[in-house]
Amino acid sequence: MTDVRMLGPLEVGPRAAPQTVAAGKQRAVLVALALNAGTPVSTALLSEVVWGEDLPASAAKLLQVYVSQLRKLLPPSVPLSTRPPGYCLEISPARVDALLFADLVEAARRARGEGDVDEATDLLMHARDLWRGEALVDVPPALLFDKEAERLAALRLDALEELLALRLERGEAMHVLADLEDLTRSHPFREGLHASLVLALYRSGRQGEALAAYDALRSRLVEDLAVEPGAALRELHLRILRHDPTLDVAGAIDALPVPLTRTVGRETELSALEALLADPSRRLVTLTGTGGSGKTRLSLVAADRVRGRFPGGIAQVPLEAVRDAALAMTAIAAALGVRETGEDPITVMAATLSHRRRVLLVLDNLEQVVAVGPALGVLLARLPSLTLLVTSRVLLGVAGEQAFPVLPLELPAAGYPSLAEVQRSAAVALYCERARAALPSFVLDADNAAPVAELCRRLDGLPLAVELAAAQSRTMSPAELLTRWTTRLDAPGASAPDRPVRHRSLRSALNGSWELLSTPGRELLPAVSVFVGSFDLVAAETVCGATPQVIGELVDHSLLQVRNGPGHRFVMLETVREFAAERGTDSSLRVRHAAYFLSLAEEARTELAGTAQAFRLTQLDSEQDNLRAAFATFKEVGDVDAELRLAVALARYWYVRGHLSESRSRLSDALSRAATLAPQLRGDALRKVSANAVLRGDYDEALAFAEQAIALYDEAGDRLGRARSLSNIGAACHASGDWTRAAISLDEALLIARELGAERVVALALNNRGDLCLTLGDHTRASALFEESHALLVTLGDDLNIARSLLNRALSALGRDLLDDAAALVARSLELSVRLNDTEDIAWGLLARSAVLARTDQAELAAVLLGAAEARLTEIEAVLKPYERTLYNATSALLDGALGDVGLYDARARGSRLSVQEAVASALA
Repeated sequence: MTDVRMLGPLEVGPRAAPQTVAAGKQRAVLVALALNAGTPVSTALLSEVVWGEDLPASAAKLLQVYVSQLRKLLPPSVPLSTRPPGYCLEISPARVDALLFADLVEAARRARGEGDVDEATDLLMHARDLWRGEALVDVPPALLFDKEAERLAALRLDALEELLALRLERGEAMHVLADLEDLTRSHPFREGLHASLVLALYRSGRQGEALAAYDALRSRLVEDLAVEPGAALRELHLRILRHDPTLDVAGAIDALPVPLTRTVGRETELSALEALLADPSRRLVTLTGTGGSGKTRLSLVAADRVRGRFPGGIAQVPLEAVRDAALAMTAIAAALGVRETGEDPITVMAATLSHRRRVLLVLDNLEQVVAVGPALGVLLARLPSLTLLVTSRVLLGVAGEQAFPVLPLELPAAGYPSLAEVQRSAAVALYCERARAALPSFVLDADNAAPVAELCRRLDGLPLAVELAAAQSRTMSPAELLTRWTTRLDAPGASAPDRPVRHRSLRSALNGSWELLSTPGRELLPAVSVFVGSFDLVAAETVCGATPQVIGELVDHSLLQVRNGPGHRFVMLETVREFAAERGTDSSLRVRHAAYFLSLAEEARTELAGTAQAFRLTQLDSEQDNLRAAFATFKEVGDVDAELRLAVALARYWYVRGHLSESRSRLSDALSRAATLAPQLRGDALRKVSANAVLRGDYDEALAFAEQAIALYDEAGDRLGRARSLSNIGAACHASGDWTRAAISLDEALLIARELGAERVVALALNNRGDLCLTLGDHTRASALFEESHALLVTLGDDLNIARSLLNRALSALGRDLLDDAAALVARSLELSVRLNDTEDIAWGLLARSAVLARTDQAELAAVLLGAAEARLTEIEAVLKPYERTLYNATSALLDGALGDVGLYDARARGSRLSVQEAVASALA
C-alpha cells in the first residue's frame, strides 16, 4: 500500500481514489519530500529543486506557501511536518512507490543470493507491478529529478532483466519469450537480455532460433561496436551447441515410488522406453498388456531412468481405485499436490505446471477410467512441456498416442536345456527371486531346474503368474506345483478364444491359485472382489459372510494383501479382482455392498456429533473408494432415496475434511432427481447444501435452500429440522449483512431447540448468536453465549464443535483485550482441530493466532501465519464472514505498520507456502 506514487503520473492517497497535485511547484516540493520520506529536507534543497539557481528574493516565504497548500491537499495518511532544517513527509519509505521499488529489488537480490528463487521472483514481480508509466514523467525539470528518473529507469531495466532470468530458472521459458523479444529490440546491445532470450528459445525446444538469435547479436556487436560478445554469452552459445543437460531447469516434483523388489529382465524394453521418452515429440506413451504383465513396474523403472530429461519433475498417479472418469483429473491433480480450488482441474494443473521445462506423469491403471482420454488430450494441448506415460489394458485412442506392448518375460528354451541355459531366462530369474523371498533356502539346481523352466513356460512368462507360483514355494516344491497344476492350467488357445493369449495365460495362472484354495476360500474370493480400494474384516464378514480364517487363507495365497495402519485392511490386486469377479458373483452382492456402506455412513453421521467422532472420521477416510462405489451402485439401480441418504450422511464428513466440491456435487445431483422423495430427507439434503453455500460465501443460494428446507420440515412436522435451518438462515443473513433477520432467525432457532431439549442444536445456535454479537461489537454478551455453548458441547463430547467453541471464546477474549486468555484458547482450539484434521477450523485458528501475535509485538510470525491462514481458506473455498473480515483487516493494518509493505508481503508469501503441519507447529511453538 503506497501513499505517494511517482512511477508514472504523480498520485497521492489510496489507489481507489487518488489525489492529484496540479501546481508544478507543489509537485516538485512533494516529490523532493517523498524521495526522502521520513527524513527532513532542508529549505535550501527544496528551494533549489523549485527554482534552480534563480532564487527569487521571497523564496523562503513562497516555499512556506507551497508547503501550506500541500498540507491541505494531502490526505491524513500523509502528514507533512515542519522539522529543522526544513520539512518532512512523515511516512515510511515503503509507502513511496519509487523507494518501495528500490527496496523490493534489493530484497529480491538478497533472496536470490540465498538461493530462494521463488521468493526473489515474487518480490521482483511486485516491484514490476508498481510501474504505471515513466518515472517522474509530470514533474518540473530539475537536476535532482533528472538524475533520479535516470537512476530509476536504469534500475527498472536491471530488475526486468533479473526477473526474466529468474523466471527462466523456474522453467517459464515459453512464458517470457514475448517480453524478451520486445526488450531485446528496444535494447539491441544489452547482452544480459539477449542471453536470456537465447536460453528461453533453447528451453522452448527452438534450438535453431536460439542459435540464430546469438548470431544476429554477434553480427550487430561486431559491425556497430567492433567487439565480440562477452565470455558468458559465448559460453552459453557453446553449451547450446553441445546440448549441455545442465541448461535445463531443476525440477521440484518428485512423487515416483520405488519398487520394493528388484526388477528382473526387461533391459530391452527399458532401453526402448528410454528412447521414446527422450523424444519430445512422443508425449503420450501407453504401455498396454494384460493385467499382471508388469506394466506398472516397467513404467516406474523407465521413469526413474529418464529423470535427467524431465527437469520439471516426475510423479506417479495411481488410479486403480478410481472408477469415475470425472474424478480422475482430480486424482491426478491431488497426486501432484495441486490444491482443490473449485476450478476445472485441467486449468489449475496448467497454471501450476506451466513454468516447468519438461514434466513426466506416470498414470497407472488407467483402464478403469479410459473415458478420461479426451481430457488428457486437452491437458497435453494446454501444457506443451508435459509428457504422459500411461499403463492400461486398452489404448486411449488420443491423437499422438504411442502404443508400447508389454510382452511376457523371456522363457527357457523348450526341451531339456542345461542349468546354465535355464538360469539365463528372465522368467526363471524372477521365479527364483520371489521363491527365495518366500523360502530363503530355495536354490535353483540340477534337480529343480527342469520343473521351474516348465512352470515358467506354462505360465507364458507373465510376471504376476510367475510370482503367484513362486509364492507357493513355502508349501510345495516346483515339481509338486507342476504335478498339481498340470490338469488345471489351460494351454494357450484351449479356452476363451475371444481373448488375447496373454489374458488366457494369466487366467491359467490365477486358476492354479484358485484350485489350491479350500472350498470356503473359492467361495469367498469372488465375493470380496466387490470391495474397491481396500476393506476391513467387519465389512467382509457383513457383506460376504467371511471368517478370519478364510480371509487369512486368501492372504497366504497372495490373493489378498494386508495394509497395516490403525487397523488391518485388505487389498486385492486389480487383476486378481477381475479374475475373482469372473468366477460368478451374486448379482445382489453390489447392492449388499452399497447398503452396508450406507449403513456405516449413517451410523458415522450420528457419532460425528459425539465422543466417537475421531474414530468415525478416520474410518470414513479409509472407506472413500467403497463409498464412491456405493454411490455408483445406487445410481445404476435407480435408488435415488439411498443415494441422497448417503450424500446427507457424508455431508458433515466432507465439510470437516474440506471436500466441499464433492459434497456440493453429490447432494445437488441426487436432489435434481429426487423430487418425489420424503420431505424429511429432502429437507436434510437442502440444509446441508445451504451450510456448504454459507462457507463458500454464496449467501443468496444458502438462504434459498434453507427456506426450502424449512418448508419441507414444516410439512413433515419436524420442528428440530426447522430450528437447524433457521440457524443456517441466521448464519447466511449475518454474513450477508442482514443482521436484524439474522437475530430473529437465530433467536427462534434457539427457542425451538430449548423447547425440544436438543442440547447440540442449542449449542450451535448459541454459537451462531455469539458470532453475531462479535460482529456487532458486543463482546461481553458474545462471551456469555460462547461459554454456555461450550459447556453444552463438553457435556456432549462433541470435539469438532468444541474446537470451534474454544476459537470463538478466544475471539471474544481478544475483543476485550484479554490477550493471554485469547492465546491459550486459540492454542487449545488448534490442537483439537489438528487431532481431528478439521480443515476449516485449522484455518480459522491460524487467523486467530495471527491476530493475537500481531497485538503482542510478534509481527513477523503473525504475518507468516496470516499467509498460511489465507492459503488454507482459499484451498477449501471458504470466504471471510463479517467478524473474520474485520479481524483480518485490523490484523493486516497492524502488521503493515510494524513490517511495512515489503516485510508484510514477504512474510505472508512464506506463510502461504507452509504445509498445514508446518503452519500449526509455528503457531503452537
